[in-house]
Amino acid sequence: MPAPVVVSLAEPDAAVHALAGGKGAGLARLTAAGFAVPAGFTLTTEAHRRVLSAGLGERIAALAGALDHADPTELERGTAEIRRLIEAEPVPDAVVAGLAAAYAELGRS
Repeated sequence: MPAPVVVSLAEPDAAVHALAGGKGAGLARLTAAGFAVPAGFTLTTEAHRRVLSAGLGERIAALAGALDHADPTELERGTAEIRRLIEAEPVPDAVVAGLAAAYAELGRS
């Protein structure tokens, strides 16, 4: 069974950093502890991996690695280029579908 692309913050698995990432896991732990966290979900590390597949991650790494990190102007230019790459990348259908379903479920809770 493939890894999920979205997980509800109310699900125990959401507290797993390797699945939900740091922010998602932290919110899930707060939810589980009874803190007043609004109902929600997080895109998983699998969703992130799918978006970065097809070479996007490698292109970002190459751009970031070539930057002079001591030059603020170059950093600004480089990060703007990285942002353009990310924004131009189509989001995989499975991620879009998972996000849409999780969002629709929020209104039912």
